[in-house]
Amino acid sequence: MPSWTALQERMCQQNSHRVGDGSPSSTLTRDTTTGTCTDGSARAASATASPADETIHSVIGWMHHTPRWTVISACVIAAVLLFVGASTHVIDFLSHGLHPYDWAPSRLNLSWSSLTLFDTLAAVPLNCGQVRPAEMRGGIRNGWLMRTLPVRKGGQHVRVAGQTGDERRGETGMTFLVAGATGTVGRQVVAALRDAGAPVRALTRRPGAATFGPGVEVVGGDLTDVSSLASALHGVTALHLINFGGDDYAPLENGGELVAVIESAGVRRVTMLAGWSESTLEPAVRASGLAWTTVAPTEIMANALEWADEVRLGRVERPYGDSRTAMVHEGDIGAVAATVLLEDGHAGAEYLLTGPERISLREKIAALGSAVDRKVEFVELTPDQARVAMRAQGVPEHMIDFQLEVFADPPAEYNTPNGVVEKVTGRPARTFAQWAQQNAAAFR
Repeated sequence: MPSWTALQERMCQQNSHRVGDGSPSSTLTRDTTTGTCTDGSARAASATASPADETIHSVIGWMHHTPRWTVISACVIAAVLLFVGASTHVIDFLSHGLHPYDWAPSRLNLSWSSLTLFDTLAAVPLNCGQVRPAEMRGGIRNGWLMRTLPVRKGGQHVRVAGQTGDERRGETGMTFLVAGATGTVGRQVVAALRDAGAPVRALTRRPGAATFGPGVEVVGGDLTDVSSLASALHGVTALHLINFGGDDYAPLENGGELVAVIESAGVRRVTMLAGWSESTLEPAVRASGLAWTTVAPTEIMANALEWADEVRLGRVERPYGDSRTAMVHEGDIGAVAATVLLEDGHAGAEYLLTGPERISLREKIAALGSAVDRKVEFVELTPDQARVAMRAQGVPEHMIDFQLEVFADPPAEYNTPNGVVEKVTGRPARTFAQWAQQNAAAFR
């Protein structure tokens, strides 16, 4: 573990470019007697150091010239005070509905004096060897300790947001916004970010009706109205986008305006959930300075919920029973999007997401029957019969044409398992049988 002497030397080096009168100085060095930084003319670096630096230097200087048992007693007292202070901040987080993993001073709204006290108390147990700097997310910034604590889950550090390599950035104050958060995929993105310990904000047009667990901040806003997004985008650095909006789920027509607002808010990284066709959003994002990634799923397993009534009745009637697709679990889509937002190395990528197997409609119905422990009959319709049945259900004609065309001959490119889910997330994509077991209650 680096000693506080070494850390003080580093502080001296950081402040060596200027002295109290603002003119360039020679290199500052640490005075081993006083614990301060001085230049050749003996001007103390405390003239340029922050008050927090001076406080910490004073504590360290006292520790070097005080009997050992007195120092140990001070260490114990400081450690207790530090624990009480940290606990207070956690309680403050929870009482305001914020996620306890974000320790940014701007989010905590702490006063300068409380931050200085927090740093000073931290200096004592650190100098006594009670806390290892390697266990902290960060280190010394601007000559004083960053107020960040290790994020843990189940006794292990949780990696949050993209350091180099496979590590994720523990950037103080980083907030993730998910558009379409109440949708099939949006909910999964929110859940994956929350499970990773990231501060996540859910954007919805109806915040009063949205239900999420602890650790999720729900905000109102509509992608079709950029004036409604100012509050939602405040402090956001990474954003998950959808390319449609409104009650009719129409493709966005304000892509350029939306991207301009997103960039001006300070967002740096976005994921886009691709649909069957582009809106004005995708080209605007690609032409921007944002680090973007497209997430393009093939058929989503949750679409099978439309068969729920028929499965409960024990009979499903559909065309193209032997048509095979590589359906992907919506949870895997959410996991990929969250990973891309959290980690570096995905900018400019267009990820086509498939499940791990090509499975026919007959096999899907059989899997659902197995999940509910009941035989479900599959009856194959001709295309003409299917058209009549869908018209009777009120399905728009263009959607009837689309479904009959797509499932008559599913595109091989979109229905060949490609392993992208595992490559991005590090775990295999889930099977339809697994999805059926997880969602069996909806079919009973």
